[in-house]
Amino acid sequence: MKFICSSILLLSGLLGSGQAIDSAKIRDWKPSFIRIGYDVSRLGTTLFTDRFRQEGVLEFDTDRYFINAEIGYERNEWGDSFDYTSKGTYYRFGVDANLIRFDKSRHVISMGFKYAFSRYSDELRSTIDNVILGEQQVTVGNSDVRASWFEIVTNLKARLSKNLYIGYVLRIKTFQSIKGFEDLKPYDIPGFGKARKSTTVGFNYHIFWTIPFREKFIPTKPRRVD
Repeated sequence: MKFICSSILLLSGLLGSGQAIDSAKIRDWKPSFIRIGYDVSRLGTTLFTDRFRQEGVLEFDTDRYFINAEIGYERNEWGDSFDYTSKGTYYRFGVDANLIRFDKSRHVISMGFKYAFSRYSDELRSTIDNVILGEQQVTVGNSDVRASWFEIVTNLKARLSKNLYIGYVLRIKTFQSIKGFEDLKPYDIPGFGKARKSTTVGFNYHIFWTIPFREKFIPTKPRRVD
């Protein structure tokens, strides 16, 4: 009798361990939510500087990945002895992989890649001294500049309530290219930064609201079997 009971307990333990291991292999590709985010760090720039910046993000999940699309608008002004203005819209599309998909609290740490592009106009206004005509205001610009680049991103999202998240994004932007300019070489790219740099770093601080479709199963982290 003792042997039978011991065998049952041992078998139950092995089955339980097997279920924990197998649950990590379950793939769930059907989206379970849409998440809408707003970059509150851009709001501070808009309120307290001469620059206007707004940015939002929309994403959904599939298995351990997040497919996301971002849109932003910037109007930037630069210069002391000259006035340079760039304004336009930028877009980003990409995928992130959740590195802590076993977290039962549904916090997120992820890494991913994005393709980004911007369409904008820019203008340079300066004053020059002419010996004959005196001071003259000179204006040159571009009406349809097109820029593109790639990004490597790291995300952290903390779940504050069932639907509310906050978090940051750290971006490394690189491989930028610019087309569509003529007399004026662009100084700034909305969404990227200074055009003279091949690589820039960006930071966003988002607040997210999640709209769930269903409850998603969180797999159990595999246990090592010695």
